[in-house]
Amino acid sequence: MIFDFHKFSKDIMSLKSQDDFSTYLESCFIEFEEYLLNISNDEIQEIKFDIEDILYDLLDNNLIQNHNGKTINAFLILLAENFLQTSLIGAITIISDYLPSGATKLRLEAAKLYLRVNDITNDYFNRCDKILNLLEESSAVDEYNNHAIKSFLYFYNTVLINCVRTDNPELAYTFINSLREKESSYQFLQDNKISALFQKDEKSDIKNILIKIENLLSSITYKKTTCHIENEKVQKEVGIYSQTLSQLSELSFEKIRNEANKYIQSIGDPEELFYRLQRGEAIIDDEKLLYKYLVSFGLKHKVKLYSAYDEIFEKIQKEKFDIVDWGCGQGTATMLLLDYAKKKNIILDIENITLIEPSQLALSRGLLHIDLFKQKDYKINSINSDLDCLKVEDLENKSNNKTLHLFSNILDIESFSLDNELFSKVAGTLKNDAIFICVSPNRNDKLNNRLELFYKHFDENFNTELISSRDSDISNSTRYEKIFEVKYTAIEIIEEKRDEIERIEKNYHLDVIKELDKYSNHVVPILNMKMLEDSILTDPEYAIFKIRKVAEVITSRIYSNYEANSPVVSFNDKIRYLSYEKKLFDKTIINYIHTLRTIGNRGVHEHNREVLKLKLDAHLMIIALISFLNELKDKKLLN
Repeated sequence: MIFDFHKFSKDIMSLKSQDDFSTYLESCFIEFEEYLLNISNDEIQEIKFDIEDILYDLLDNNLIQNHNGKTINAFLILLAENFLQTSLIGAITIISDYLPSGATKLRLEAAKLYLRVNDITNDYFNRCDKILNLLEESSAVDEYNNHAIKSFLYFYNTVLINCVRTDNPELAYTFINSLREKESSYQFLQDNKISALFQKDEKSDIKNILIKIENLLSSITYKKTTCHIENEKVQKEVGIYSQTLSQLSELSFEKIRNEANKYIQSIGDPEELFYRLQRGEAIIDDEKLLYKYLVSFGLKHKVKLYSAYDEIFEKIQKEKFDIVDWGCGQGTATMLLLDYAKKKNIILDIENITLIEPSQLALSRGLLHIDLFKQKDYKINSINSDLDCLKVEDLENKSNNKTLHLFSNILDIESFSLDNELFSKVAGTLKNDAIFICVSPNRNDKLNNRLELFYKHFDENFNTELISSRDSDISNSTRYEKIFEVKYTAIEIIEEKRDEIERIEKNYHLDVIKELDKYSNHVVPILNMKMLEDSILTDPEYAIFKIRKVAEVITSRIYSNYEANSPVVSFNDKIRYLSYEKKLFDKTIINYIHTLRTIGNRGVHEHNREVLKLKLDAHLMIIALISFLNELKDKKLLN
């Protein structure tokens, strides 16, 4: 489904409260973010004033305030990134007042200094250190350089363009030389991605430097991956490193990290290795970076994952299960689980392990690490791919075991799409109950929102139990965590729900679109009638997703009439509360909710379904939604 930006803008103008705004954002945040990430800079420049108008509409309708919820903050950060890219100083000045303290706000303050100048011959030079200090601080807060680097490039670009505009090349070269002198004073400027810009090149005129800046900005702006990785069979690493580890007595994660540290020290621990890691987000293409990664980030992984394993260990130690390690790197999360079990003196009954990683080097080493820690022989499926290019068939196996899904320092990374396609891949692995461990650094509300949206997808569509939700620091490491268990729904139950709805249709012969339109004030703007009609024919999966979302939103609204903690309470708990605590939802209403969730997840259990069957499910979902709404109306539960 192509994102309709103009409809999105109109929908925002129709919202009446912050709660409505937050709910609406949850229904389409991923789509809006993907839209901005996947259009060209020229296209963004064309709509920049339309995006700016969204900010003014939010202010006019009192949809943003000085203190906003996490979802709204995530959206404001997304807008702020766009305003920085398009140099909209008015919008930058306004939005900075509504953002919480953090890296994005620091970069906005830097932008105010370089976008509002009176005298380019003096102001850029006088303010340069203050601008660079703000960007340095933002880099430290963000735990990653890319955003600070982008802001620096916007600054650099602005200065050079104004020098060209005023026909003052000497001023430009003077500024370039002053930056070269400052490079060693600022860590984020030493990143390998921008060091080339400071290399002296007598042939480079200002226009060529501007082209280099544009190309560099393009290379670090996240866009949908072009799949080029061939999923060749990756072999376990064999060599000096494997021999060294095999000779260690009482193998442990700490000893492996110590060996990595010995190697790094033996080559002088060059600073450039750390910058090449891109704070842990780089796809590793150099063996030296494998060592540096463990040295730089290994302990942070360990403290967060050990704490997470404390929460779920009783659930996995007494039964056979499989592991899927998403973006596994060197198999770190799985290796730490085995290390944790070894320290507990417990044998885990693991049958299958799936490792997914785009770096062939890291994946090969991950196979070695798991082989060294293994408590028995496992069936290991290594997939050399990033998450966007991952194929559903690569994940298939014949196991019906419970699955432990490990998402360690991966969901907060914006270089892959957190969309329905990914949700379908993940959910498609479910053949039994599953536990999800999702833990990342606590960087900002926008990145944390990715973990929230991932959890909410399963919470809205499955019988889900939230085990742990933490954003507290641990051992000087920031943490944002969601741990939850998903209960599997058997195919027989899905067919039973379909049959129920088909019987309703035969009895009442509903004109579904016309009937649903009676409830437009409850389903719009999340569900647009015209788009719903079209999507049933052209993109039934999208229609199913939106219908499920409406059921969750309406349930949450009713819950919010009684409790103020709706944002942190699971969908299941809201249903239970309204059913058993308040006795508002009777068996009929509960049945319709479960029908919407069960049929809505037909893709989880039945991959590669025919389009006609998808259209039928979308049609049945509308009938179930109408029946759900009718029951709520009869019981006066709709406002």
